[in-house]
Amino acid sequence: MNTISYQESQGKQIVLSMIKLLSVTSLGIIGACWGMIELASFFIDTKWLSGTGNLGLVMMILVGVIPGIYLAAKQLSQKFHLLSEQLVDTTRQLEEVKVRLDTAAKQDITSALVGEIEQAYSNKRWNEVIWLGSALSRPLWLTGRYAMRITLGEFVEQAAAHARKPEAQAIALIDDLGWTKVALRRFVEAKENILHGIRVAEDAKAFRIVCKGHRHLAGMALKLNELDEVLPQLEKARHCLQHIEDAHLKKEMEASFMYTDGNLDIRRKDYDSALQKLGLAQRMFYDINDKDRAVKCYAAIGRAYFDRGDYSSAKDSYRAGLTISREMSRKDTELRNLVGLANLESAANDYSSATSHYEAACSVAAEIGDDEQRIELEATVKKLKTKTKI
Repeated sequence: MNTISYQESQGKQIVLSMIKLLSVTSLGIIGACWGMIELASFFIDTKWLSGTGNLGLVMMILVGVIPGIYLAAKQLSQKFHLLSEQLVDTTRQLEEVKVRLDTAAKQDITSALVGEIEQAYSNKRWNEVIWLGSALSRPLWLTGRYAMRITLGEFVEQAAAHARKPEAQAIALIDDLGWTKVALRRFVEAKENILHGIRVAEDAKAFRIVCKGHRHLAGMALKLNELDEVLPQLEKARHCLQHIEDAHLKKEMEASFMYTDGNLDIRRKDYDSALQKLGLAQRMFYDINDKDRAVKCYAAIGRAYFDRGDYSSAKDSYRAGLTISREMSRKDTELRNLVGLANLESAANDYSSATSHYEAACSVAAEIGDDEQRIELEATVKKLKTKTKI
């Protein structure tokens, strides 16, 4: 209920209370006076009243009404005073709520989260830092909030070191501070963090984390086109599987190996093998209900079809990947599919559509903080617009 309706409701209640009080009080006084007159008539002569006529009746009513008005006014004054205090208190509470809502609306949620974890870190609440930061890591990755993921990863890594929790420290180094920096093309820092994470995980005999570290090094080698380094890292990752008993986790890793193998085949121009491996990897991800990882296969499959010259199939895969990526708010795969579609349209001399997709990709790159790719895309858009004018 807002302030105005509250005031109206309280006002109506007071008026009704006043009328009720006035009526009851007045009738009570009149009744009391009438009773006393009737009683007095037994002892004294009351004929003097008979000469007053209607005036006597009026005076009688006034005798009852005037005190009633006084008592009602007094009660009304008390109620208004109480209402005034209530309204002041209600208005103050509403203003406080409004201030809090305005503050929350203006506050950047990412800054608020970092602030909470930073405060926990300052107070040496290491477990709280690890719980909050670790819980946010995957969602931040999927939604493309890379800068924040790195910031929180730094807190988690240090907190885990203080708390002597090597697995949490290794995960932060390999994922938050390693793979995120790979996505932002900060390869030197990324490699240093991943290697450090692998060493920490090996000391703790956390083989699943060691496996992920080597897999990330293989993925980084692919991005750098260092193909001779890919297979050795994959072999090290596969070696860790013998120490892992969790069937679900094992299948996820095997699917990830297949995905990396498929991308390696694209670089080798063995497109048939690439399509077979990427399709299998995608099915394996879907089989374990891992849609987050299955969606990344669409862009890779589109790339294999595109490089093989099958533009229709490439377009289908890119469009499917783009739709699902947007539904899931997965920015990295959205970016890949947008660039894939733009490259496809540019190759078909459809410069208008290509420009549109490059510009959309540029916005996503800016959103996730990939400045290097954003600059490249902006340069491509500029060239295409020049061609369109010609």
